[in-house]
Amino acid sequence: MILIISENTDNFSLATENWLNKYGVKYFRINSEGPIEFLTWVLTNTSCEILLANKIGSDILILSKTTVWHRRGRINFALNFNPMVLAKEYVEFLNNESAHLFNAMMLVLKEENHLIGTHVSQKDNRLYNQYLAIKYGFKTPASIITSSKKRLIEFKSKYKDLVVKPISNVFMRTVGTDHLRGEIKVFNQQYTDELPNDFFPMLFQEKIDRDFEVRVFCFNNGLYAMAVIPNRTQNDIVDVREINQKSIRQVPIGIPSEIKNKIIKILNALQLDTASFDFIVDTKGDFYFLELNPYGMLNNMDIDCNFPIAKNVAKFLIQYDTREN
Repeated sequence: MILIISENTDNFSLATENWLNKYGVKYFRINSEGPIEFLTWVLTNTSCEILLANKIGSDILILSKTTVWHRRGRINFALNFNPMVLAKEYVEFLNNESAHLFNAMMLVLKEENHLIGTHVSQKDNRLYNQYLAIKYGFKTPASIITSSKKRLIEFKSKYKDLVVKPISNVFMRTVGTDHLRGEIKVFNQQYTDELPNDFFPMLFQEKIDRDFEVRVFCFNNGLYAMAVIPNRTQNDIVDVREINQKSIRQVPIGIPSEIKNKIIKILNALQLDTASFDFIVDTKGDFYFLELNPYGMLNNMDIDCNFPIAKNVAKFLIQYDTREN
């Protein structure tokens, strides 16, 4: 099967279609102007399957069995409501979610050798980085990105609890006079019941029973690791950013060499020389990759853990600046 991603007015795509018709080859074409209504992407340690369709109930494309030509434009995902009734800040957020989702799909298809037209390069894409983490041997929470309540319920039946989080970045905007910030939350049965049958694609993940979290900051082959330990009474809060900082301990921690080696492989794959990695360590002591920030989130690691990070960065910059040309 062949999928062409293009725009309505692109004549070269049309010329290519004419030849495909002449050769009797079945293909699909998706234009930026026509939003996708159905998407389900399951990403676990053992599977990566992306299904999509132009309309609910139409032929479903299985992208792992498809050659994709990204001619131009991008796939847009449907808003199941009139965007004119929403504040522009919400519409911008959803458009950003759509763009990140499309970029993640293209990056994964490129990695799987199914993509022609590799225009996308994004090193802070949550879904693609999770895919890479799986590729290089990390455990990750099982995930589904879907616009279908039916598919979500099928996925949810396999896991004790799910959390819901953004595909791109947490919503932090001022809407009118309200300063709003999104949260990563447990997606309980009430939320499931309130969902319509079809909705804008959302990211759901298996909830890992957390013992503590670990942040690893990497700079020029140096790795600094900090354990983030919440008060047990607040362990039901999924997002540590929402926990009162006075009830969190942040202490230096040693990490296994196998974790370090996998981190280095991902850094090399993304051609990064600085980044932060976030992990959950479960009650069995297993590390689960959560996400990667290429800019490096420090959260006072040098102060709380007495790491000489700023000093070492300054020394490296001086050495780099005075190197022989």
